[in-house]
Amino acid sequence: MKKNEKGILQIDFATAFLIFALSSALILTMYYNIYVIMTRIKVNEALIGYVTEICEEIDLENYDDITTDRVNEIIKATNIPKEYNLKLNSISKYSDTDSNINEDVVEKLNFTANYEIAGKEQKYSINKVKIKEIN
Repeated sequence: MKKNEKGILQIDFATAFLIFALSSALILTMYYNIYVIMTRIKVNEALIGYVTEICEEIDLENYDDITTDRVNEIIKATNIPKEYNLKLNSISKYSDTDSNINEDVVEKLNFTANYEIAGKEQKYSINKVKIKEIN
């Protein structure tokens, strides 16, 4: 004996729709997470490029010419987008930390950069050492 089949029942339709909705939400969430990660990678890549360019410019400068104003000029000349918020925090001399050192030959420059992607703030601290070239 054969049962009387009437096609798709309402419970079958509701179950299929629920499975479709859940899997679609999961796939969209995965795509969004991939997009955020790829954006973060691209922003980090650009930031590394800007910082490298700044550090190369600092290396080209004379040791005695490295001042807060000069470094800020270099940062401004690099045309970094304001969203990166890259700034020089300090320039410290090695002779300031050790009283036995008479001559000033090493400086440490400290930068910070921060940006926000998808509501999450990334903050970086970058240090650069500048050594005086003795002739």
